[in-house]
Amino acid sequence: MKSLRRLRPVIFISCILLVVLWQSFAFAQDETSVAGIWSLSAQGVSVGCTEHTPCQAPPGNPNLCGTAICGSFQMGDPHIHVSQSDTTLSASEGDINGILFSLAGNISGTQVTFTIVGNGITPGIGNATTNYIGTLSGDNITGNFSGFGSWSYPDANGNLITETATWTGTFTVTIEQTAVIDKILGIKKPGLIIGIIGTNFGDTQSDSMVHIGRKTFDSSSPRIKFWTDTEIRIRLPNYQCGWFKGRDYRYRRVWVTVDGVDSNKKRIKILKPSTCP
Repeated sequence: MKSLRRLRPVIFISCILLVVLWQSFAFAQDETSVAGIWSLSAQGVSVGCTEHTPCQAPPGNPNLCGTAICGSFQMGDPHIHVSQSDTTLSASEGDINGILFSLAGNISGTQVTFTIVGNGITPGIGNATTNYIGTLSGDNITGNFSGFGSWSYPDANGNLITETATWTGTFTVTIEQTAVIDKILGIKKPGLIIGIIGTNFGDTQSDSMVHIGRKTFDSSSPRIKFWTDTEIRIRLPNYQCGWFKGRDYRYRRVWVTVDGVDSNKKRIKILKPSTCP
C-alpha cells in the first residue's frame, strides 16, 4: 500500500502529460491548411504622395501594380506559391511582372494575417510594405490591407523626386490547393536519398511525378522511397564524374507534378563525390 501511495503522484502527473500530448496532437491534426497557389486581387486608395508615378505593369494587364500612386489603384498576382509550416506562412518569388517580393504570415483559426515586402505587388515603383488581415472561408480569404512606401526617381528635368505614400483597401485571395515545396533536406550527392518537404503532395503517389532537372520519376521508379502528403523521399540519380565537367558541384531544380499541376521549383546544389578526380 505504501508503494502505491508513493506512485500516485507519478501516475497523476503521467496522466496530465498524456492529456496535454493528446490535445497537442489533436490540434495539429485539425490545423487548417492554406498552402497552395494564391490568386491575390486588391484595390484601394493611396494618399500622401506629390506626383503621379508610372505603373510597373504593362498596359492592359489586369493585375496592375497600381494605375497611379496617387488615388485609386488595383494590384495583385494570380500565382503566389505559399508554403505553410504549422501556422506559419511564407513565399518568396517574382510577381506577374517578374519583380521580387516576399510574403510572411500566420493563420490562427479562420484569421489569416500576412505581410508582403519588396518591389513586387505594390501600388508604387519601389520597395514597400503592405499588411493584410483577412478571414478564411472555404478556399477564400477576404479582408483589409494597409501599406506604406518611400522611393525616389528623376523628373523630366533630372531633379530627384522622393515620394512617401500610404495606402489602404480591401483584398480577396482565392486558394488553389496545389502541391508546394517548402524545403529539401539531406546531403545532395549522387545516389543519396533527399527529403522533399511541403504540402498537398497527396497521401499516395498515384500518377504524380518528381522532376530533378530534365529527369522525371513516376510511380514505376524505384528511386522514390516514400510518399505522404507532406514528405517525399527520393534517391538522386547516379550522376557520373564526367557530368560535373570538372566542377565541385552543379545545380538542378526540383519540383513535383500532382494532378497535372506543377508545384513551385526549388534549386538544389548537387555535390561531386569525393571519389571523382
